[in-house]
Amino acid sequence: MSDLLDRNLQALGRVDEAAADRLRETEPAIGLTWETARDGETPVATLEEPDESGNANRKITLASRFRPLDEATKFAESADLQAHPALVLIGFGLGYHVRALAKRISGRGVLVVHEPDPALLRAALEHVDCTDLLLHPSVVLLVGEAEDTELTRRLEPWTAYITQGVEYLTHPPTRRRLPDAVRQFMDRFAKLVAFCRTNMATTLVHAPVTCHNLTHNLPAYAAGSAINELNGAAAGRPAVVVAAGPSLARNVHHLAQPGVRDRVVIIAVQTVLKPLLDRGVRPHFVTALDYHEISTRFYEDLP
Repeated sequence: MSDLLDRNLQALGRVDEAAADRLRETEPAIGLTWETARDGETPVATLEEPDESGNANRKITLASRFRPLDEATKFAESADLQAHPALVLIGFGLGYHVRALAKRISGRGVLVVHEPDPALLRAALEHVDCTDLLLHPSVVLLVGEAEDTELTRRLEPWTAYITQGVEYLTHPPTRRRLPDAVRQFMDRFAKLVAFCRTNMATTLVHAPVTCHNLTHNLPAYAAGSAINELNGAAAGRPAVVVAAGPSLARNVHHLAQPGVRDRVVIIAVQTVLKPLLDRGVRPHFVTALDYHEISTRFYEDLP
């Protein structure tokens, strides 16, 4: 492993250890020809690979062989940060256009960079110093086919920017090479945007009720017992989570059998508390998520 690649992966590992480990185990892309641009110092590369038919090879230049940094600046200037504080860029390439975008958006939004080809990214990190990008506080790099849960986890801190507006940008060589991957990621990200906006709207709608509940429950918070007392109380025991649904009526009798409650921790959502008690099942824990006044009915007239 080259010193430059090691430095790049160490930087990436501070932000996303799993992605860094994956790139360490990935073979670099083949068919790359590296040279120095006409500016005399910037590394550029041309990728030769089979075309869509597989019958002939095509050459794709990953950055301008003449003025790659000027090309990157022009690309970055096309983004409208006033209307879109969240930029989604598909295709890391050699990183020059990423750096130009990061410079523009720094402190004003988030730049999400998706590289669908880990082998190409590995090769780029062997030749181009990207440590500043990989550690940039406004850049989120996603490598390969990130799971939806990983996508949500990495981008949850940036929900406020994402809900205000998203602009999609595509590195031209990536669009030419991997059109299906580009389209699929855009579709997945659009679903994430819808999820973020729904969460934000729900939070804003419930904000007055949340503040009301917090202030009125202060005496209980201050004088009551803390949840820390429950830490480890059920360690090593199996648990069953009971929710409403068609399967409840078919299976609730299992929980009512003698001795089950002594061996299994029963956790019920608040909507099934009364039905369980009616069948002689007393849960150890009850969860409450919806704090609307209508939820009080789940706790009225309990035995």
